Amino acid sequence: NAGLFRLWRQAVIYFIQESLGFHIKIGFTSKEDAYERLKELQTSSPGELVLLGYTDGDESLENKIHVKLGKHRVFGEWFKPHPQVLALIIGVMRAKKYNMGDPGENITEFFYRTNQF
Repeated sequence: NAGLFRLWRQAVIYFIQESLGFHIKIGFTSKEDAYERLKELQTSSPGELVLLGYTDGDESLENKIHVKLGKHRVFGEWFKPHPQVLALIIGVMRAKKYNMGDPGENITEFFYRTNQF
């Protein structure tokens, strides 16, 4: 049963930033690996995509984040790298068990390095 299979798989909310306009995609995937979702998205993106991080979550949490950040929405699930967007991402990842895209760099260092603060 596909529904039961989905229940036990880890679902995640991911934060992916693109390198051209630095917009951030906040999405949900039922895939076990956020890196697989990154690969899928990269094939249709003109700029390099970077996985900022991901956290356990479901579509309900993803929707709450989208609503909270609605005024910073560019299109669909893409948001401006506004300080409120970055602060919410950091807050969600601190409050939940989180994983960084690059284990050698923490998210705050990444944002400072890319001048997003």
